[in-house]
Amino acid sequence: MVVDSASGRRYLDRDKIEPVVSTLGWLYYELVTARLGRHPGVGEDLTALDLSDPADGKLGEWAEGLDIQLLALLAEEVVETPDQQLLEQDAQTLLGDTLGGYQLGTQEWSLAPLASFSARRVTAIAHRLPDRLARAAIVRSGLSVQGWIDALAAAEQLQTVPEVRPELLTSELWPTLQRLILTLATDVHEVQRRIRQKKVASPALIPLATDWIAGLPAADLHQKHHGDLLTPDITATTSAIDKLIVQDLAWVVSAVLHLLELRRGVPAEGHMAPLPAMIKYGVGSPAACYASSIGIRDRATATNLAGNCPYSEPTFRQFLDCISQLTTDEITTLTDQDTARLLIRSTERRSPRATHVAILSGAGTFTCPLRGVRHSGNDATLAQLPVGAPLDLVRDPGNETDPNAIQVQHQGVFIGWIAREIARPRSRPGPRPPYLHAARHRRALDRTTGRSRPATRPQRSHPDHHARSKVTVRPPA
Repeated sequence: MVVDSASGRRYLDRDKIEPVVSTLGWLYYELVTARLGRHPGVGEDLTALDLSDPADGKLGEWAEGLDIQLLALLAEEVVETPDQQLLEQDAQTLLGDTLGGYQLGTQEWSLAPLASFSARRVTAIAHRLPDRLARAAIVRSGLSVQGWIDALAAAEQLQTVPEVRPELLTSELWPTLQRLILTLATDVHEVQRRIRQKKVASPALIPLATDWIAGLPAADLHQKHHGDLLTPDITATTSAIDKLIVQDLAWVVSAVLHLLELRRGVPAEGHMAPLPAMIKYGVGSPAACYASSIGIRDRATATNLAGNCPYSEPTFRQFLDCISQLTTDEITTLTDQDTARLLIRSTERRSPRATHVAILSGAGTFTCPLRGVRHSGNDATLAQLPVGAPLDLVRDPGNETDPNAIQVQHQGVFIGWIAREIARPRSRPGPRPPYLHAARHRRALDRTTGRSRPATRPQRSHPDHHARSKVTVRPPA
């Protein structure tokens, strides 16, 4: 480290700073080195050099990435122009505005060879895919040109399913259709490239993906498939799952279904629509996908929560509504401690509307934090309240800190306040707040739909400002 004595600020030693080299710069350097058979010198005239297309490997991936970026940036009229010189000029202009173009300029190397190389490849893509919409779809999918062509072939095969094998669209034969989609996606360039990189056996990928979606734990997946995958240990198996299935297979299946939608003119329906998410999260239902998407990382927990949703194919809103109806004890039973805390917080964020409805209607339960329990000095009273004990909501306009405050009382004994962010919009003049039923649950308020649920495990609340209770609104007697 070096220290600037004037300012006292510290800087890294410049001699030890790792340089950042553009991928574009590396691609140019390696292509030139391959063409010359040696490393180019600083300031060497490379203007007339003709660069060859790289073979498969890292250079091939970089070149494919450059193709897609140029397709995204170049005007369609330029891509389709027969004037090669115009295409090269525009490509060189774009390349010159990049970090790679700047770094190559510091070496005094001409960008003309790379512009000619890129223009030639873009022209080949335009001839191979004359449809502008098809080229636009490549850019949106993020696949390489070859990957997109493979995905298009897969989508065309799936398009024939309703006519050739309509029975596959039924729920009973969904596993067969799922296997067909996975098989077609496995043949796409990006997945095949990853199979070669991970050095796994290609035929083992489909059974592995099927069991992954079915929710088998990682240890069971390794035990069942490591022999076919040729993975020596569970670390290698989980790495193959992460790279091949969670990343590449989910990505490719999503692209295939998007292309199928473009060709059919209608979006994927039934189990096909959530299949990419099912592959990504390793769960077997749309509701379990929703559970995973809100931060529930454990696949078994996500599946358990999904089982409590009464809808076979719920929307995301319907799933959240189902979760919000669970009591704290139910959440704690179905999930681990961290997940329960996440869901309870999620319910609290959704509770203001439920609180409003419950208070105005005089029936229902809602979830919210109970503040000031320690300040009240009655935390012991709160901890001893039985399930179903009546509570009162009492406005507290004399509260110096918050004139919108709403007290929670039991038989005239002050227990705490409803959280300020929930009480404020509910404390304006209106009907007298109704009585509440209290159900002691572990540090959380729960909201249901107007009926009181018995507490399966009443527990003592910690006497701090985060202590919470389940409250069920009822009309005054």
